[in-house]
Amino acid sequence: MQQLLHDFPQCEYPDEYLVARLRGRRSSFIFEQRSQPEGTISVAERNRIQEQGCDERRWLFKQLNSNQRKNLAPLFLYFEVEILFQCLRCIEAGQCERIEGLLQTSLLSGQVKQILRENSAPADVLMRLERELKCIEIPVKGLAESYESGGIQKSEEMIRRVLLSQVFFTVHHPDVLGFFRNLIDIRNIMILAKHLHWQLESKPDLYSGGSFRERVYKKNVTEEELARRVRHFVRETVALGANLHPVRLEKELLYCLLKKLVISRRVSGLISSVIEYLWQWHITARSGKGDLLESFSVQGNHAQESMQ
Repeated sequence: MQQLLHDFPQCEYPDEYLVARLRGRRSSFIFEQRSQPEGTISVAERNRIQEQGCDERRWLFKQLNSNQRKNLAPLFLYFEVEILFQCLRCIEAGQCERIEGLLQTSLLSGQVKQILRENSAPADVLMRLERELKCIEIPVKGLAESYESGGIQKSEEMIRRVLLSQVFFTVHHPDVLGFFRNLIDIRNIMILAKHLHWQLESKPDLYSGGSFRERVYKKNVTEEELARRVRHFVRETVALGANLHPVRLEKELLYCLLKKLVISRRVSGLISSVIEYLWQWHITARSGKGDLLESFSVQGNHAQESMQ
């Protein structure tokens, strides 16, 4: 997966130095979020946070040595896929002038950036991207067809499924594997929640690699089964209400994962600190709730005690 990311000269900073740098930048980030006015953030402010998050990812990736980059490449690529599909949406909407700004600080490889800069039709871009993935032995087929039948959202879902399935063949660091198992559990819970909420007739097609043993779930999802899955994922980290509406539930699960990462960062090393830092930026760009990030960081010790 690292072949899909830009290749920088490697650094050899001590882990303790990088952990200290992350701690300082995390504090500055939380202070900045606290200074923002309360309420719903504007689209411009959300875009600014996202751009700043891209800058942070690029800065952080450049600080890592080759072994750390190899372990964390799937994590960085997971966030960069979002940039890739933002570019595709710009092409689809005829806003190609925005693409260069999105790619300026992106970690995507030069080859992938070139494909996006040529501003072909989305189906053509996806066809070329599929060839690029096959060249590095990532098995994917039918990206262009998925776009034609279900639009960009379906193509993005397809790529994320493929990349998540490859994580367990390319990564061996326990903190990275633990993060992706949690992420897959969230996606599977959300698949069940949407089937229940919309009373879908099809069988839920779940991601493999998480704690769910089933690959294709039974047709009828019950509220009791969904609630049990949610309780198993949440455990003692947050107090969830009884609301299983997909929008509210997804938000709660994402913050639950953040809290788990805060706990892990406090008892582990550099890799877990990197994961937690990037996840903070990710969910803040989605919600703009920097106050919750501060709360989780401050209360991490209490949460750790409750889980023990």
